[in-house]
Amino acid sequence: MGFLCKGPGKFLGLIPCGGESALWPKAIGFDAAYQEWFYDSFNVAGNVNPTVNGSYDASIHLGTFSFKYLF
Repeated sequence: MGFLCKGPGKFLGLIPCGGESALWPKAIGFDAAYQEWFYDSFNVAGNVNPTVNGSYDASIHLGTFSFKYLF
């Protein structure tokens, strides 16, 4: 998901996105992403090393976000 504010708009209704001065950004943006990976469950039995025996379940959560200012 992402948002980009340009010109006379206001980012999230608060911060002006454009201005007369060269110090004001021409655009402001925000991006966010989330992903989750599920792996199949599996069982290990009869391994040479008995500490490995058991039931295993795994999932990974991944998220990122970024802000951008375009001058």
